Amino acid sequence: MYCFLTSVMNSAYMQQNIFLTKLDNCYSEASFASINKILRKIIVQLDISNTSECNYISNSVGINITLGNSIIPITLQTLYYNFSYFESDLIIIDIPTDISGVPIDLTNYYEESFVIIHIFSYSHLIEIELMVFDEIRSDLENCFNELTINLYPQYFQFVVSPQLSCIDQITAQSSQLDTTYVQSIQLSVGTQQFFLDVNTFVSNYQAQVNFTEIITPDQLQ
Repeated sequence: MYCFLTSVMNSAYMQQNIFLTKLDNCYSEASFASINKILRKIIVQLDISNTSECNYISNSVGINITLGNSIIPITLQTLYYNFSYFESDLIIIDIPTDISGVPIDLTNYYEESFVIIHIFSYSHLIEIELMVFDEIRSDLENCFNELTINLYPQYFQFVVSPQLSCIDQITAQSSQLDTTYVQSIQLSVGTQQFFLDVNTFVSNYQAQVNFTEIITPDQLQ
């Protein structure tokens, strides 16, 4: 389950964090964070440690993300109203284009040495420090989790599992002036090429459900 978040300010945490009960060992060292400079998003993948005490945190939480250099010189702050410790394992937060009119230029961004994340309610706090902070260099290279091919006596079944990172690019045409949309989808099997249904593919990707295509043997001839 992912948390798709928009940037908001939360001063309550800054004023009340000294009264919060800290919850430890909530996430493992396999958790990681990435930055997508083109989409201006920070993506945090949380690896849950299944510590029962961490479920004490409420469903309404604030999330603070602090980076370890001056490229983004502020703490990014968000609110989320449907958080679940055991289910919410993906956090996405927008990077603002400017701070009080001063642009945030990600062109010279380099790999971070650390990123600190605080997840907090009015009574509990989870702190996560990630030592690896990778840059997603291509905005379209991590669009899918996997491609599965199932072989049956009468047909081939292809199953594509989408990943959230390209949800802003894999879209349908919204107007006649829209030039950034998926125009065709091609599946190559050896020397054979097949064009998939764009509308179904895009709809499934936006809904984050698998896309399935069946090809019969006569189509491969």
